[in-house]
This record gives sequence, structure tokens and C-alpha cells, in this order.
Amino acid sequence: MFFAFFRLFMIAFSTIIAVALVIGALRLLGENQQYSVAPHPLLEKRPLVVAWGGDSTSSPAFTAGAYAAAAKNNFLLGVDLRLSFDGVWYVYPDKYLKEKAGQFVTHTTSEDLDRLKFANSNEPIMRFDQLIKLLPQSQYYVVIENPASIYLEKVFLTIEAAHIESQFILSSPFADTTKFLRERNAKWITDSTTAETAKSKLLASLFLEPLITTTGEVMTLDHEDSRLMREMRKRHLAVLLRSDDAAQVRALLKDDLISGVVTSRPSQFLPH
Repeated sequence: MFFAFFRLFMIAFSTIIAVALVIGALRLLGENQQYSVAPHPLLEKRPLVVAWGGDSTSSPAFTAGAYAAAAKNNFLLGVDLRLSFDGVWYVYPDKYLKEKAGQFVTHTTSEDLDRLKFANSNEPIMRFDQLIKLLPQSQYYVVIENPASIYLEKVFLTIEAAHIESQFILSSPFADTTKFLRERNAKWITDSTTAETAKSKLLASLFLEPLITTTGEVMTLDHEDSRLMREMRKRHLAVLLRSDDAAQVRALLKDDLISGVVTSRPSQFLPH
């Protein structure tokens, strides 16, 4: 009985040692790996302040006034893009229309959406092309909230018609949409998908950061993760944190763990 237990103990101990050696070897390999810098004007900007919905301290979020105020302070304009039933892209923060008893934006035509107004401001919802025409010199962080479709071409054409591809970070929670964005081979840069970010977090928690694979130039995190942040910065990727906590963000910026912040209160990050 003793020898059987001892044999099992030695097998388990040997397995742990083997796993530890593999992890150590992978970490050593990763630490010695060299990463090149992806040249892009947005990646050189520090800090990157994304005004999600514009500057909500000036006007209600996602309205023309909020975006104009954010653009005046050279913040990136954080935009949520959703598709109408007839294939028109709108700047809208929620997939449900509260004014329409919980109806999906995708179930509503552009004719109806053009008449719809935000309940808290009585201002109209903007189309994506209207925002670009209003603020063509601004820089944008855009999240496309619909899976890849034939209507993605309209997003590309809107950006390219204004010749402002280099002013965009494009993102989507959907892998097929993000793949479509990257294959476009434009001057914009792309964010990691939800799946890529989740996998990266898991590998970092297991001390397997060298195994992380990303195809975008940006990673946006909802929570502080120092180990993952250090790995991404080592790879010269931009790391953005979704936060309204100015003290937390300033500390992370000081330690060079993040490149910027996605916030609904961008004014607090203006230089003193």
C-alpha cells in the first residue's frame, strides 16, 4: 500500500516538475524574443484618450455636441456602430431602443431611426457618415457591433471617401468581422477580438504569456491585468483600459503599463 501511494506521489511530482520546466522554457524563449514596432501615427500618441460617446460632461453622450466637444480637445472619438434593418450604420450605444419598448436597432429601418431622438437630450441619432462629415479631422475608435456582412463595405467606403484611414482604430467583438477588417489592408489599425482578449487573459494567468497570439495592434481591457499589460507593452502593442478612475489610469500610465484609456469622462485626463 505504501509503495503504491509512493509511486503515485512520484508520478504526480514528476508531472509537476515537467510542467514547470516546460513553462520555464517557454517563458525564457518569450523573454528573449524581439518584437518590432508597428509604425502608425495613432500608436505614437501618448496617452491615447478615447472619449466613449464623446465628452459627456459637455453634452449627453453619443450626441453631436458631445463628439464636437471631445474633438476640440483632440480625444479619439469612441463610436458604437449598429446596423439598421435596411443596412445603414448608426452611432448608437445600445442594441435596444428604449423608446421602442426594447426593440432591436437591427429590427428598425433607417426611416424610423432618422426620426428617433435620445430620450435624455431630445437630439437625433446620427448616421456614421454624418459624424464623419461633421468631424473629418478627428481620430476615431470604432466598435462594429454587427457580424461581418455585405454592409461592412459601406463603413470602408465612408472612411476611404474622406481619405482618413490612418485616423481609425477599428474593432469588433466578432472574429469574422475583425478578420474582414484586417484583410482590407487599409491604413487603419485594429483591436483584438473578445475571444483573443479572453484567451490572452487565460494564458497570462497560467504564466504562459509567450504563447499569446494576437493579430491586431491594440488590446482593450476591462480590468487591470499587470502581467498581461507588461507582455503586450513588450510586444509594442497599444493597451487601452476601460475606466473612469483617473487615479488608477494615471498610475498605470506612469508605470508604462498602458497606452491610454477608454472613458466616458475624458475631460479628467486633460493636462493640468
